[in-house]
Amino acid sequence: MMTKTLPNPQKTSFFKKAILCFLCILGYSNLPCQDWELYWQDEFDQNSLDLSTWNIEVNDLGGYNNELQYYTDRPENIKLEDGHLVITGRKEDYLTREYTSARINSRGKRSFQYGKMEARMKLPYGNGMWPAFWMMGNTGQWPACGEIDIMELVGGNACGYDCGDNKSHGYMWYKNAANLDESTGTMAPLLESGKYADDFHLFAVEWNETSIKWLIDDVVFHEEDISADYLTEFYQPFYFLLNVAIGGDWPKSPDASTVFPQKMLVDYVRVYKPSTSGNEQNPYGGTAQIIPGTIEAEDFDEGGQGVAYNETTTANQGDAPGYRNTEVDIEDNGLGGNNVGYITKGEWLEYTVNVIESGVYNIMATVSNGDPQAGAFHLEMDEILIGQSVAVQNTGGWTSWTEVSLGTAELGAGEHILRFYADDVYFNLDKLAFSIVTANTTSLLKRDNHALVFPNPFHSSLSVQPIEQGHLMHVEVFNAHGSKVFETQTLERVRIKEAKSWSPGVYFLKTTQGDDTKIRTIVKE
Repeated sequence: MMTKTLPNPQKTSFFKKAILCFLCILGYSNLPCQDWELYWQDEFDQNSLDLSTWNIEVNDLGGYNNELQYYTDRPENIKLEDGHLVITGRKEDYLTREYTSARINSRGKRSFQYGKMEARMKLPYGNGMWPAFWMMGNTGQWPACGEIDIMELVGGNACGYDCGDNKSHGYMWYKNAANLDESTGTMAPLLESGKYADDFHLFAVEWNETSIKWLIDDVVFHEEDISADYLTEFYQPFYFLLNVAIGGDWPKSPDASTVFPQKMLVDYVRVYKPSTSGNEQNPYGGTAQIIPGTIEAEDFDEGGQGVAYNETTTANQGDAPGYRNTEVDIEDNGLGGNNVGYITKGEWLEYTVNVIESGVYNIMATVSNGDPQAGAFHLEMDEILIGQSVAVQNTGGWTSWTEVSLGTAELGAGEHILRFYADDVYFNLDKLAFSIVTANTTSLLKRDNHALVFPNPFHSSLSVQPIEQGHLMHVEVFNAHGSKVFETQTLERVRIKEAKSWSPGVYFLKTTQGDDTKIRTIVKE
């Protein structure tokens, strides 16, 4: 199978990024100024289409535009070949139609809200050909569900000005303020030479809370403002569609000049989110959660996806999204407050906590489950399991709350990162409660007269906290060969996230305050 070695936006050089951002500041808005991180992708490198992501449509409905094709799931019309999705339009008598083709969608399997969505494609050409890469909203009847046409091409010249094998269109559909069907958009600038069937091109949109931008080959050619109150269609997740229609109201019918078979090759579909590489994790509201005490589920840390939480969907599915502007599913708990809902396997939330007193704590969680399948979760403090993993059985409804015990755990005084981690689907979390059972002056955390160091051994990140916060401490880490791998100065707790990339083995932590230096051994497992 072919291996792709295409440029990745994440690998853009620092110098190039600096120039682009400077030009953005000067007002050249058609340049790719946003720094993006890859969020999801289908490279079509497998042997068959990923049916956990895509649905293959089979029908002769004509796409509701009087199209002429029969959409099939036959390999003659849709297959993966040489690292590409290949959709082939054919002229042939098949059941009720004289043409066949294919259309796939990700409805009910994969949807996204906000980000950069792109596909690298080589398009068909000629009269009657109508390839498209587009998105539709998860809820609502068309066009109240919303539609984003990332790329549409109407081939040949049968339909007049809009037609052309060197013309691509970007549009959006919605209900306007008068509740009438409406579309806005434009045709992209013509290719300088040739047609879109000659080579691969990159078709994309950049979509956020206020606007949608259309791009071809990373150049913006159109932008729409979606901040109007009536454009609620565009504040929900959308799913993908890829198809090659033949004939219909817009392109008209193929004729003797149209060559068959016609192919659309899709190299990949990718979704990016704004880069979080510079995001800092901070407690929600600016103050760490206090232990002993109660932590409301929805008050997880600031910092965004991959930093303060991991949310597997890209939009707030709850009914209280106004509480915080995040992807996390926050909803009304039915008790006058909020909870985090729609929790599924692999999702996590982090909370900066301040344990006032070292000791043994009892841990309780308030949860609900309206699904026959039991959910499950555990807690970690500085990446060490605390308490027990617990199952969340059906509670009789999504707002029928019950308390479950995670048992007890010994916690050391000071600031820590508490992580809630979902081990299985489905359930809701309302709050966590910590109450002290017995206090003690001995912590399980390793310390000297300089710093707390935890955990040790460690798997990913490592935390170092001065015993006397407010006194400058110089922190250095050396590998077994004596090479320095980390250095910083801090007045308070520092979390060494770079440790995640270190090779397993022995390291040496050197801490210096004034003229006093301590060296200790730490171990990466």
